[in-house]
Amino acid sequence: MTIWLHVCCADCLLRFLVASGYPLPPASQRFIKNYQAPSRQNFTDVRFQLVYLNPNIYPKSEYNARRQALESVATTLNFPLHIADYRPQDYFSLPAPATQLTTGAIDPSRCAQCQNFRLQATLDFAAAHSDNQPIKYFSSTMLASAYLDHDQIVRLGQSLTAANRTQFIYPEFTLDPAIIKTAGYFKQNYCGCLFSLAAKTRAKFAPNVV
Repeated sequence: MTIWLHVCCADCLLRFLVASGYPLPPASQRFIKNYQAPSRQNFTDVRFQLVYLNPNIYPKSEYNARRQALESVATTLNFPLHIADYRPQDYFSLPAPATQLTTGAIDPSRCAQCQNFRLQATLDFAAAHSDNQPIKYFSSTMLASAYLDHDQIVRLGQSLTAANRTQFIYPEFTLDPAIIKTAGYFKQNYCGCLFSLAAKTRAKFAPNVV
């Protein structure tokens, strides 16, 4: 069973795996400070194909830092990793409006379109790199993110399944991804896009400004 997994960052990848009961190989367990071997596994006989496809991440230095962290973790996990071209213009051309940066707000419709774009683009990428094999299963580590609406991601993922004749995998997390303590690689402190960076910066330096 091969799962094409969209990966937003190394941190969410590890949280996704540990929370879903995937047994980490010994070398990678050092990244999880409160790691315990899972008593129940969601994934058996699974081969992951990782896809780093995130045109939303801003600036490019942040994109590169997350990419390098993911490359290190993927190597330790011995997972194949595919790096898509970095095309920020794809994100900024989404039709949903972006609220003014001075408000510190992010339009929810833009988040949904960003997530949908990345999921669809992952399917397209997988189809182009799967040696003409059908894509039966896909998922995203966005499901383990502390910044995103997981129910929305599931709805978007499932909405793509009929058109693509594939199945969106939503693992039954045996742990809350938020309680997993990780360390030993670059970890970001905002979702990734310019607008989430502006909101984070505004909250830090001008929390009382309206």
